[in-house]
Amino acid sequence: MAAEIEDYSQPVLPGQGASDYERYLRTDELLSLQKTPEEMAHRDELLFQTVHQSSELWLKLACFEVETATEQLRGKEITPALRLLRRANDSLKIATQLLDMLEHMSPWEYQTIRRVLGHGSGFDSPGFRNVRRVSPSLGDAFNALRREQDLSLADLYVRGRQFEELYQLAEALIEWDEPDQAQALPGAVAGAERADHARERGRRLNEAAARAGDPSMTLRDEVVDLLQRLIRVDTTNPPGNETAAAELLREYLESNGVHCELYARVPERANLVARIPGDGGPSLAFLSHTDVVIADPAEWAHDPFGGELVDGEVWGRGALDMKGQVAATAVAVASLAREGFRPAGDLIFVAAADEEVGDGFGLQWLCREHPDAVRADYSLNEGAGERLDLDGKAVWVCATAEKMSAPFKLRVRGRSGHASMPGIADNALLKAAVYIDRLGAYRPEPRIEPEVAGLLQAVAGRVPEQPAELLPFARGVHPLLGDLVEPLLSLTFAPTMIEASRKRNVIPALCEVTVDSRLLPGQSVDEQAGVVHAVLGDGDYELVSLEAQGGTRSPLDSPLWDAVASFVAAEDPGAVVAPICVSGFTDSHWVRDAFGTVAYGFFPARAMSIEQAALLIHSANERVPVGDLELGVRFVRHAARSVLG
Repeated sequence: MAAEIEDYSQPVLPGQGASDYERYLRTDELLSLQKTPEEMAHRDELLFQTVHQSSELWLKLACFEVETATEQLRGKEITPALRLLRRANDSLKIATQLLDMLEHMSPWEYQTIRRVLGHGSGFDSPGFRNVRRVSPSLGDAFNALRREQDLSLADLYVRGRQFEELYQLAEALIEWDEPDQAQALPGAVAGAERADHARERGRRLNEAAARAGDPSMTLRDEVVDLLQRLIRVDTTNPPGNETAAAELLREYLESNGVHCELYARVPERANLVARIPGDGGPSLAFLSHTDVVIADPAEWAHDPFGGELVDGEVWGRGALDMKGQVAATAVAVASLAREGFRPAGDLIFVAAADEEVGDGFGLQWLCREHPDAVRADYSLNEGAGERLDLDGKAVWVCATAEKMSAPFKLRVRGRSGHASMPGIADNALLKAAVYIDRLGAYRPEPRIEPEVAGLLQAVAGRVPEQPAELLPFARGVHPLLGDLVEPLLSLTFAPTMIEASRKRNVIPALCEVTVDSRLLPGQSVDEQAGVVHAVLGDGDYELVSLEAQGGTRSPLDSPLWDAVASFVAAEDPGAVVAPICVSGFTDSHWVRDAFGTVAYGFFPARAMSIEQAALLIHSANERVPVGDLELGVRFVRHAARSVLG
């Protein structure tokens, strides 16, 4: 009897399709995921969907391989993990290379399709989010292996061939990271021009590692070099373009073994969040911003974006506000990582965008959209840290609170008319002048706030019982103390802008006066409005609130205060630390409001007086003494070790 011959032309697998190929790959479902020609807004929608759907599949494969590789690294199986990681890298390359197909579309064709995408954005790519999700665990597994060998990242790149498997693994990790940072990946943060290939980045890492291992390269040299490079990145806000600075910081920090992430509402305005993971204890965040205000080169003695080192000072826009602090914090964090510092809780470094304007691209946005990235129990920021010499008494001020920025418009109404016959009109500008005069003459009742009381107690040893005595007492101790205390005793009103008629010969029917107003912590806009109405009296006007930001405070009894006090005691024996409220406001209020973070403003400065610094911030010839940069690095290192163990 002849044996039956199997008919391979017939499918045997379950499912839909004329062949096992179709059934196994589920091609009927796969090919139905794209729009039909009748559904398309433009024929290139098929190209657009095919590219992105294919990319998502390759990203899915890449993440699958990375997750397995991570488990193998945890089991110390480096060779099979390296094989899977290289496969993941190839998958990631394919995913990004597919996007080159979109270059066949013209801008007009893309915009036609863009109208039917709803709120869709490459930032929403599940594959891209998964790449970001699996990467930290991969890095942690690698770092655990590296630490077992007591190797810093610098050591590994300087002596790589002695640890061949780890060196190859580090190279593969760099290759994995590179497409994640490139412009091609959907939603990836675009920024400064990066190397075309991971080997170039490896070369830069090698050079940085060699420099870090060079005993002749001191932390002083390191912070000066980094600040000079930061200043040369123009991040004037607007428009900001902070991604370039974030990329520079990431490259520096990652070369020292610090894990970094970039978060951006729009690609060119990235926020950097760097982290040395802890063991579940209280966390500490060092907050900063990379944007700067405008600088007119004609007003400067040196190029405001040159980063020149002149007579022991680094010149440039942002040297004081606040790229100097950014650089010092980055160097301190990098040096701790090189030393193998293992904090009890997370050490976080945030270099945010958009502090100077506050249009919602920086820390405010991070707290709302990526709260877990910046959540911390304690934080340190700008705001104070100056050493005051009050007739021989050394006082270091630490900002524990800040006033609320609550500007408003005073809108005064009248009746228009021809300027040649002023008697027939009701001039809103003249009516507004009366109200402006009343605001200028108003002297609010002072209050004894905790920060003022703490400042006077630290400096003078006592606090007057009556609020009215506070300012005369402070001025009697020292004129500078009086200047610091005066704006902290009450809310303030400062008319700064006025708009009325737009034509010389037309009497205005409407006059709008913009008033900058700062409220004490705890005061509300309603309380402010009540005071203004009492000052101005009845009349044909209205008040329009423009914003209400800040107005927060943190307690003094905390490990963070102890860290500041112990640093001052070691650096300046006999000096005292005193609390102060910032008369303006900083980004600290976002984390106080969002997470209840104990947030202080303290970055030590003693080589430059507080009076001189006040004249240079946001002005021409801004510069920072190298000695203060070095002091700042020491403080950040001390605070991290003091709070995080």
